[in-house]
Amino acid sequence: GLAAIVGALDNLDLRPMLGRITCPTLVIGGDADLTFPVAQTRDLAARIAGARLVVIPGGSHGLVLEHAQAVAEQIAGLVDEVERSHAGAQA
Repeated sequence: GLAAIVGALDNLDLRPMLGRITCPTLVIGGDADLTFPVAQTRDLAARIAGARLVVIPGGSHGLVLEHAQAVAEQIAGLVDEVERSHAGAQA
């Protein structure tokens, strides 16, 4: 089953749709990720208007597990930023 899923995803290219994303977006990658290299992470962020790119030193494909604190801090920062922006828009 997993092989079939990986095979299907191998042929799926959603990059042309990334420009349709309009919400605040954080793209996080690791500089040691061989599965999704930094060049691809940068390309992904560049295709999303206003996306913020964070590259975590030493992070590989297990970034969320290896650097959980750093990833959590980045996500919390984005959430705080969105909440402040939303509160300011309502004032």
